[in-house]
Amino acid sequence: MSPRMRARAARARRRVAFPYWPDSDRHAWEREMSEPPTPLDQPGRGVHLSAASRRVYEHAWGHYLAWLRAQDIALDAPLAERVTPTLFAGWLAHLRAHKRSAQTIHNLLEKLVRALDLLEPSPAWKQLRRLPGWPTPSERRATRRLEPEMPDAAVLLTSTLAACDEAKARPLGRASALAFRNAFMIAFAMLHPFRRRSLGEIELGSGLTQIAAGVWRLHVSRTKLKTGFDVRLASVLVPHLEHYLGVVRPYLMGGAPEAHAHLWVGPSGRHLVGESLYRVFRDTGKRQFRCRLYPHQVRHLAATSVLGRDPRALALATAILGNGSSVSVNGTYDRSGREASLSMWRELRRRIRRR
Repeated sequence: MSPRMRARAARARRRVAFPYWPDSDRHAWEREMSEPPTPLDQPGRGVHLSAASRRVYEHAWGHYLAWLRAQDIALDAPLAERVTPTLFAGWLAHLRAHKRSAQTIHNLLEKLVRALDLLEPSPAWKQLRRLPGWPTPSERRATRRLEPEMPDAAVLLTSTLAACDEAKARPLGRASALAFRNAFMIAFAMLHPFRRRSLGEIELGSGLTQIAAGVWRLHVSRTKLKTGFDVRLASVLVPHLEHYLGVVRPYLMGGAPEAHAHLWVGPSGRHLVGESLYRVFRDTGKRQFRCRLYPHQVRHLAATSVLGRDPRALALATAILGNGSSVSVNGTYDRSGREASLSMWRELRRRIRRR
């Protein structure tokens, strides 16, 4: 077992798994996560949560239950008796005794409060944030890791395209196939910055179609606008796409349990989507640029790079992002005023130093 798997198994032993929760907690959780039996009934408060979010909140409550069990406290007691200010303060002290960082403790506590609100809504849970042991913003800032600066958009694109060429020149194997897929995916997202769900749902035939030699069309059906749109694939990506479809994807699909038309596939041939897609961006960014990349971060970088070079190119940035209007683009991605202020501030500091 690898060190990562051993650490994951150790964390699992420190929490109470969902099947072993008290009956009252398990039934309340299932009720809040299920669809209503009829359209007239009220849906559960957790119906909208993704599987990953539900798992995070389940783990937070499972860790607290494991701590209660270690304190010889009955797990089948009413919820209000298991989550008192005194017990919660003890849980806070337990987290601090294990030398967790302030930011990590804050994240764990926020997840636990959210899990409590799903189990049994009560205004008392919000008061837990006022307990003395809750990490303060200054403590969290002091322990927060400083991420390296994101690379420039042009550097990111040229580096990923160069990585595609390097992986293409290597003998075909699992490592070279995954290296090419990872670099090509980030370059693809850089030139076509779709949202993560839209990126993961591209299918051959319906979402990606060849309309002529060297010409491909992308169709995005799921957007915030409730309407899809078509865009022509960037010409610089065409040779890499054809290599991916002709060599890399068939190689990765060799171990697939069943055939599918999704563009992005994992090492076992299954559809790559959700958290797996997220990890490709994160791990590739850490290896190649010493910083974490996220799908939406690449989307943000694509838009800000356009507006940074020409603040008047709102229409171009809006078209790149596939937004319905330039209002959100202007408010979220236009950093030209901020960059100008930073330049003036740096110049002022240089002048002061010369005196």
